[in-house]
Amino acid sequence: MISTSWRSFWRRRQRSDDRSMTAKSSEILSVPRRRRRSGFTLIELMIVLSIIGILSAVAIPTLARLQLRASTAEAGSNLSAIRRAQGAWYAEQGSYLAAAPSPATNGGAKRQPFVDVGGDFGVLGWSPEGTVFFNYAVTSAGGAYTADASADLDDDGTPQVWGFVHPDLLGATIVGALSCAGVWDAASSSPAILDVVGPCGANHGRGVL
Repeated sequence: MISTSWRSFWRRRQRSDDRSMTAKSSEILSVPRRRRRSGFTLIELMIVLSIIGILSAVAIPTLARLQLRASTAEAGSNLSAIRRAQGAWYAEQGSYLAAAPSPATNGGAKRQPFVDVGGDFGVLGWSPEGTVFFNYAVTSAGGAYTADASADLDDDGTPQVWGFVHPDLLGATIVGALSCAGVWDAASSSPAILDVVGPCGANHGRGVL
């Protein structure tokens, strides 16, 4: 009798404990989860802004140099075309054709329409495509001539000059209307290079054509 009562009591106790555990489990499961915070912290934003600032400090000067180099390429291309036109003119006429600075002034850091002052470039058969940063001129004397181009691409008041200087049979040269006396030679630190297109000063650009 006692054994039967004890077993009955133990079964009831187990059922009670099971119900209690089930209830606690339900309470635990019913507790709402904390919502995950969205957005960025102040530190994260500061890191991102710092990275952007570093990239900008590197990229902006590089972009400016690339733009300046692309603008300078105009002078090299156009002076090479003038050189070819002068060669064709000399083959027919036996002399080189002078041309006044055209446009009359350079456009600084902005492009401007090409205006053929005096019309001599038209007679020569040369005209640039579209607007220009540089103005162009040709000075000739006997069998020598100098074609040069000037522009103030960084708008600092000091123009850079590119040119092509062709000597006569005796080696004599003539200074261009825009001040080019020869393409700059870094080895001799002077404008001593002839018969190539290039910058006429130490700080006027790089490369020759």
